[in-house]
Amino acid sequence: MNYLKELVTRGFLVDEEAKDIINNLNEDDFNRLVESLKKDNPLMVSKDYVKNMFLKEVRILKEFKKKKKMSIKDYVGILNSKYDILQSILIEKLELKNVVSINKCISGPASVIGMVRTIKDKGINFEVVVEDPTGEIKTGVSKNLGSRISLDDVIAISGNMNNKIFFADKIIFPDVPLRPVNYSSDSVKVGFISEKESEVDYVVSSNQVIDNLKDKIYKIEEPALVELGGIKILVLGDNDPLEILKKRYVKINDTSFVIDIVPDIVFSEKDVNKNYKGITIVSPNNVIDLKTREVNEIL
Repeated sequence: MNYLKELVTRGFLVDEEAKDIINNLNEDDFNRLVESLKKDNPLMVSKDYVKNMFLKEVRILKEFKKKKKMSIKDYVGILNSKYDILQSILIEKLELKNVVSINKCISGPASVIGMVRTIKDKGINFEVVVEDPTGEIKTGVSKNLGSRISLDDVIAISGNMNNKIFFADKIIFPDVPLRPVNYSSDSVKVGFISEKESEVDYVVSSNQVIDNLKDKIYKIEEPALVELGGIKILVLGDNDPLEILKKRYVKINDTSFVIDIVPDIVFSEKDVNKNYKGITIVSPNNVIDLKTREVNEIL
């Protein structure tokens, strides 16, 4: 059925900008549109009218919640939860072989997963102590392999155990998986914090999401993961987006925000604009169309 022709036949005037959206509707959605038009009887079927019917509400999937006071129990619980989530991600990686708990790493080749407790510069290499629920292990890591390791990282280490020291030959971070780019079914324009005027459907900043279609404001606390038009956007603030995606967590004082849900778009105040494993990374003063994932600077 030609939905556009059907609307005209029924006596509705259709704005030129709404035509593509209408023709891409399925039969059920088109019937919903017709019933809504009968009820509202607008002078013109505009793009905004159709979008308001079918675009989902802004969803805040996850955001950082600052606690006024942290007990030792709270702190330990956060670390354990972070370790469990990132360990499960690392276990799924195909590169790992002979994975054992630290207390079973006695001699020979093995892989362990642990949280980095200490890092010491030993001149030609790093001495890295990692721990899991069963114990801890001292690891010798070359400067080349260990340059990106930080305290509290959860990593997998492959290597050989010799004379009570584990010598690493590979370091693996949780990292996001390579996957196809996710597109919105509708042309939805999202502007990322700018003092300049720009006609967009949503405006995302470090502390709020403005829904111009429904005239709503959603307060958020960064880091946060929000969903617009079926696309997940990670709001990072002043954090290195590539480092965060590779390590899958944001360190915030004595707590962590774990990236357990893989985003489609990352918004960072760092001047980084690129694609990484199917994820679009954008910086301030840019607009992205969720249907094409095309990024344009706000002029």
